Amino acid sequence: MPNTLAHIGVHGLLMRFGCRWPWALIYAGAIIPDIPWIALRVLKRALPQIDPSALILYSAAQSSLLSCMLLCALLALFLSPRIRSFVILLSGAALHLGIDALQTKWSNGVLLTAPFDWTLCSLGLAWPEHWIFVVLTALGLAMVVISLVARRWPQTEPTIVKWPGYLQLMLAAALLALYLLCPIPQVKPAFRANLYHSTSLAQDPKPTDHFFTFDRAKVRPSEGEAHATLYNGESVVLDNLNVSNPQLISLQGRFTSEGRFHVDAHHFPRGRTRDMSAIAGLLCLLVYFGKELYTAKRLGGPIQFL
Repeated sequence: MPNTLAHIGVHGLLMRFGCRWPWALIYAGAIIPDIPWIALRVLKRALPQIDPSALILYSAAQSSLLSCMLLCALLALFLSPRIRSFVILLSGAALHLGIDALQTKWSNGVLLTAPFDWTLCSLGLAWPEHWIFVVLTALGLAMVVISLVARRWPQTEPTIVKWPGYLQLMLAAALLALYLLCPIPQVKPAFRANLYHSTSLAQDPKPTDHFFTFDRAKVRPSEGEAHATLYNGESVVLDNLNVSNPQLISLQGRFTSEGRFHVDAHHFPRGRTRDMSAIAGLLCLLVYFGKELYTAKRLGGPIQFL
């Protein structure tokens, strides 16, 4: 995925200056598909005993367009006007997935039609480190500054945070339950579809005729050889690749024997730049929403997003 600031740049340009929609809804829609992946990182650190393969399949199902639609509907129940808010949030989530699908990411992409089809959509036009995403990252930072210092420009119809009635609260609870629980029964279908090579990786021994790709595997030198830790926690020895220090590397190749992986092609991401930009983007959004809440409290009226 592009980093959060890059998404903010694209979403702000198209949705604020193109459609004149409220900043807050634009920002919320921009990060909705990433919420499962943020939660994944937290859970992997907090509960290391959870099966990492099942966890990533759950997160993938939860980041699909259909799951994003559930979360958009949930959030819209607390906003007024509701239908307009839902349209803005869903447009932002769909735009996010569309941008992600443009990138080159081995064994990765977006799920636009899950749970009906588990094909990852990835057009592979550019790596996340391409200069265009650097420009979009700078644009995203500019959008955050504009939304903080000129929140009313360009002029837009405000969206008001409104506590729903009893029936709407019941509907919100049902949507939250669907958002959290529906991905659970989707794990097995995703596994059967061999999403992220999950079925092939579970085989013992690994199939030597299957072509594997891994996005940003953790690679480290050890005893004169390169060792990679795959997303399922398994460690393999890499042939045809040497490294002098630990780093993230995207890999393509085949298993030649138990515990050994022959690298046919590899790609070096630009360090932790993407991760740091994503964290910076999330911090910027926290600052923005904090400022909006402080402004509403200071003025004493309802929370309005402009």
